[in-house]
Amino acid sequence: MPNKKRVYVALAEEINRQPIGAPLTDTFLEILEILFTAEEAEIASCMAITERTDAEIAQRLGRTAEEIEPLLIGMVAKGRIRGRQTGDKRLFSHYPMLPGLYENPFVPGVRTEEIVRLGKLWDKYFGEGWLAELHGSKTPITRAVPVEEHAHHGDIEILPYESITDIIKGVDAVVVVHCTCRTAMRKCDSPVDICLGLVTFDEGMPVTPPTYIGQPAGEPVLHEHGAPGINPGEARFLTVEEALQVAKRAEEAGLIHCVENVQRRPAFICNCCPCCCVLMRGISQAGLPHSVAHSNYIATVDESLCIGCEDCLGRCQVKAITIDKQTAAIDEGKCLGCGLCVSKCGVDAITLRRRVELVVPPETPYDLYERVLREKGRDMSQLAAWEHFRHK
Repeated sequence: MPNKKRVYVALAEEINRQPIGAPLTDTFLEILEILFTAEEAEIASCMAITERTDAEIAQRLGRTAEEIEPLLIGMVAKGRIRGRQTGDKRLFSHYPMLPGLYENPFVPGVRTEEIVRLGKLWDKYFGEGWLAELHGSKTPITRAVPVEEHAHHGDIEILPYESITDIIKGVDAVVVVHCTCRTAMRKCDSPVDICLGLVTFDEGMPVTPPTYIGQPAGEPVLHEHGAPGINPGEARFLTVEEALQVAKRAEEAGLIHCVENVQRRPAFICNCCPCCCVLMRGISQAGLPHSVAHSNYIATVDESLCIGCEDCLGRCQVKAITIDKQTAAIDEGKCLGCGLCVSKCGVDAITLRRRVELVVPPETPYDLYERVLREKGRDMSQLAAWEHFRHK
């Protein structure tokens, strides 16, 4: 039997090499003990976020591929690691910490005793060092996207990466999943079945269940019952119209669209609240305005129309609005340009306008995580995990 403490520490250290890592604490080790058995952790500690064959992993362990193959496929089936088959090769790798390992146990939306415990541990870990890790780079990994109808006005061109409609139409498939953060934290009663996974298939990649969002081409590795990775029943494929309805429902609930901070091939659209979302909490709890990148829009108030009703105050998730002399005032340093306040204003006193200085996001996830790795001074070889995003 492997030394239990040693294998979990080794696994934690490997995960912490990623662009979004996981500082070693007792709480994180407890999380890993829930997600992996000691034997699984030993195997996973010999893996990386870049792909390795079962034979390469076995060699590092001093075991045979035949011995570890059932354990590898079992971890794929539980959503703990990624696996695929291409030709006669079976390739395995770690999920990114986020989006990936953090989210997967919560995707089904089922509140078992273990899931409740796991959610509490993640909440505790957030305050122990994961907050600093999530927001430890100059470049945020997510970006606010405005309510589209409020960004379309005048002769201003809305760019494809600023439009929820264009983002959804620009991928090959969309799935709806349970919000990880609200399932885990349960700090509010906002809708849960409301986050979107975005799928762009590489050339030759078959239409597969949402476990394989963002993976290179290849057949998914199946466990003995033939179910790939996360059960397809845990995430539902949507039409474009259905996905836009989910976005509309999020807007009505006062949730901010947060998309992966790229121009092309984003992996997700999260619909976020400031009390549960681990990224939004960088703003709401730690006062870090760069935790989520603002859109290229900003709210502005027509003082001649504003009646000081204060309806917009509760609508703003980042407390960027105050009432000064019975008129709403916008703190431009805090405003994310999400447009939720515009939806709430009954007298049309608030509109979105273009910011003077526009920020262009990284082109693809490859470019995003290249920046994050450089800004954190981490091993650039990790970037190979996103190499396939550079194509198409």
